Amino acid sequence: EEIRRRHGIGDELVILFVSNNFRMKGLGFLIKALAKIRKGNPLPFKLLVLGRGRQGSYLRLARENGIFEEVVFAGSTNEPEKYYGASDFLVHPTFYDACSLTVLEALASGLPVITTHSNGAGGIITQGQEGFVISDPRDEKILIEKISFLLNPERVEKASIAARRLAENYSLETNWNEMKNI
Repeated sequence: EEIRRRHGIGDELVILFVSNNFRMKGLGFLIKALAKIRKGNPLPFKLLVLGRGRQGSYLRLARENGIFEEVVFAGSTNEPEKYYGASDFLVHPTFYDACSLTVLEALASGLPVITTHSNGAGGIITQGQEGFVISDPRDEKILIEKISFLLNPERVEKASIAARRLAENYSLETNWNEMKNI
């Protein structure tokens, strides 16, 4: 509630995007996809952008595409867990990520995730259960389809439970025990 109040977010579904390299992580493609979703979907949502990066071109892109009011740049934080807690799902349409800690943190926080095959962490996600893994962040049609699927509160709740269960399989203790047995 604190994060939502701080950024003027009410009961809307919150789509989280976390990155310190907005371009490499596909923020522009996400904004364009959300603009098309906005035109055909009356359900209110906000895109909460967390991290360092030059906002100017993305704010212009949001304004040009008619979703300036739906995009909130929160900057960097030492308390990312509060932002995960304020969100409903994570979209991480990255062009490259060896194994995104952001995705793992989101899953551990019970957030369904949409990411790409270019993200090593995507390898643990079962399509349609904890979220989705797409081939190309530039594939606007697929990105729109997967985000639209999760804009349904009942679907996102079911996927949230699955996301947390998945993350529990990758606890520090489990990883330590597997490393010891190698």
